[in-house]
Amino acid sequence: MSNITPGQIGKGADKAGGNERSTSGFVASLMDDFIRIPGTDIRLGLDPILGLFPGLGDTVTSLVGLAIINEAGRRGVSRKVLIAMALNILANAAVGSVPVVGDLFSVWFKSNRRNHDLLQKAMSAQMSPAERAKAIRHAGSFAILLIAGVILGVVLIIIGSLALLKLVIGWMSA
Repeated sequence: MSNITPGQIGKGADKAGGNERSTSGFVASLMDDFIRIPGTDIRLGLDPILGLFPGLGDTVTSLVGLAIINEAGRRGVSRKVLIAMALNILANAAVGSVPVVGDLFSVWFKSNRRNHDLLQKAMSAQMSPAERAKAIRHAGSFAILLIAGVILGVVLIIIGSLALLKLVIGWMSA
């Protein structure tokens, strides 16, 4: 999969084909694989770097990842695929809330790249124009509800992490 540069955003993004450059491709590259570690095949993006900032980093990366779900909803992707995308973001946020382990997980898991690939696969499915228009009508509103659910999930993960941190600090000071 080729990396997307900022100047390529939007070029061909309205096409239904599988290889056009789009916001989802840019987000996936920026967040998951635009930096290659020299001498290895390991690639990483801003996701694990921002994840080094407890709470804030994982919140920001989750919110940026929602752009792919938004694009998928606008393009008529099925509810099943939208739910899989949301679960990828929530898994990344949940594991990402664990210091160091979460950052290593982000380097391996690449939730944005997974979601971009799910979107590309879904868009390569053959649909008539009428079926695509119907799918777009239904997926758009569902994607908005799903995005709200992911935001709520990320907030709950942050609250849970803070409560756990308070509990650990209480144990250590006792």
